[in-house]
Amino acid sequence: MYLFDNENSGLTLDKISFIIMLFVDDMVLFGKDVMDLQNSLGLVYDYCQTWGLTVNPDKSKIVVFRKRGPILESEKWLYNSVPLETVDNFNYVGVVFNYTGSFVLNQSTIAGKGLKALNTF
Repeated sequence: MYLFDNENSGLTLDKISFIIMLFVDDMVLFGKDVMDLQNSLGLVYDYCQTWGLTVNPDKSKIVVFRKRGPILESEKWLYNSVPLETVDNFNYVGVVFNYTGSFVLNQSTIAGKGLKALNTF
């Protein structure tokens, strides 16, 4: 089962393990540390090779959730030997996730969309 073979993969919250979220053609992988996420990226690559699927590394991003400060020099990830870009926030199915865990950016994005919708009439 590729990603599910290692019971220590992903994140655990109230006895629920989050390893992967899928929606249409979007995927989010979770990892406890650099090696856990890199291992999952390798397993996704193996799965894609087996089933003839592709992942565009240029559209793939990494977010390291942390309180503040830059990521460590050792926090780098590769997909099929291609470095993945690390970003401070990302939008997944309409929800903006920020590296701090704050949803302030998400709230302002939703408010902006609401105001834009009001002005289109």
